[in-house]
Amino acid sequence: MITFKLTTDVPDDHKVVLTLPPSIPTGRAELTVTIAPATPAKNAVTDEKDRVAAVDEFLRLARASTFRSTGPYPTRDELHERH
Repeated sequence: MITFKLTTDVPDDHKVVLTLPPSIPTGRAELTVTIAPATPAKNAVTDEKDRVAAVDEFLRLARASTFRSTGPYPTRDELHERH
């Protein structure tokens, strides 16, 4: 089975022509068409504001983090138990 996904604009006459790539074998085929609801285009300004807000939240949480070493790190020999 060969699967591919395409997006198109449906014209007023509701006719969509599909030309398959040469790699598709000729002969009998079963095609499935799914009409998904259109997704509204996001505003680039909103995307940038969301990104900036996400970075700010990440930095706030990182600065508030208490995850750190409480003492000196073990030596390499201690880590690998080389005696």
